[in-house]
Amino acid sequence: MMDARKLLINLLYRASAQSSEMSGWGHRQTKNLLRDLRAALDQAQERKLTALNVSALRNYLDDWERGEAENQRVSATVYQQQIEEWKARLTADTAHSIEMFKAVLEAGQTALKTAIVINGGAAAALLATLADVIRSQSPNQLLAPLGQSWLLFMIGLGSAGVATAFRYLSQATYAASMYAEVEAKKSKYYRGGDWLRNLAVLTGLSSYVLFFCGAIAVAKMIVR
Repeated sequence: MMDARKLLINLLYRASAQSSEMSGWGHRQTKNLLRDLRAALDQAQERKLTALNVSALRNYLDDWERGEAENQRVSATVYQQQIEEWKARLTADTAHSIEMFKAVLEAGQTALKTAIVINGGAAAALLATLADVIRSQSPNQLLAPLGQSWLLFMIGLGSAGVATAFRYLSQATYAASMYAEVEAKKSKYYRGGDWLRNLAVLTGLSSYVLFFCGAIAVAKMIVR
């Protein structure tokens, strides 16, 4: 068995290695090393090795252990502060994302409501004009262009309604993807939500395009 002197030398070598590579050591490794060093000192003291100043070494180990405990306390405090900062950033980012998501939903809803109002109002106004033209005794050359413009407004109105339905279905599909337990099913729901969202955007834009086409057609009739 290795004698106390050799054991102590080896343990001191490990201690010097720890001092040069402190970042690679954990708290448990340090405690184990301190325990082994104290055991070696006990053996040296029992064998009365006069070449070693056992008392000084014990004081050194005590100071080292107290320093290690203080480092652990400081590290725990720093980690706790980092966790609190991370939680605060996560809370702020989550709140910001939720508000941005609400703003996007509200903007989309407002755009669709606007498309419904402008197309519906234009169609209602043209319908009254068409009724007057139809009730007139003599044929009117404005009847066909007015009818075409009214049809454009009505299709635009229907497109806005369809876009609203696609918008609701896309949100429902996204919500279903959040509660899906199977990853493949979750991905399928998410892709479906993307498709429905794109359809809602396209039909909503077509509603505005149809409104402008109808308005241009009416303007041409008035200019003539």
